Amino acid sequence: MKLKLFTIALAPLLLWGCATSTATTGSDFISAVVPHIKRGVTTSSQLLRWLGEPYSKEPVSANTVLWLYTWVRPTANMAVVPFGHRNIGTSGYMKTLWLVIKDDVVVNYTYEEGLYERHTRVTSPPETLLLQSSLYRPDTQGNATNK
Repeated sequence: MKLKLFTIALAPLLLWGCATSTATTGSDFISAVVPHIKRGVTTSSQLLRWLGEPYSKEPVSANTVLWLYTWVRPTANMAVVPFGHRNIGTSGYMKTLWLVIKDDVVVNYTYEEGLYERHTRVTSPPETLLLQSSLYRPDTQGNATNK
């Protein structure tokens, strides 16, 4: 009887767990180039020579394209506690350069670099979890916005 109660008391502890994962997204790029980027002067050819191909290119209009250079090295930690709660922490280092290219010339850009940390407590099943990163990126009219 005591063994049965002891087993029942310890059962929730068996549901406790931790996991850690590290990955890299994008390609590292030389951030020393960023101060040399000039609005209305720097061309897409110069960017390609300095930084290589961007991580993504998103057409905005017939003559405007949004380029993204990004490199992120996050470490994700997840702790599962009894009764379905999950504590998720992500920290790491990131570099993100958004450029608005119009007629092959930079008209606007934003750059962000540094350490970051995010924590989330989730009580729903993991398949319903959707984490979105808020990146500071320029709009296509030349105004900086947080999207």
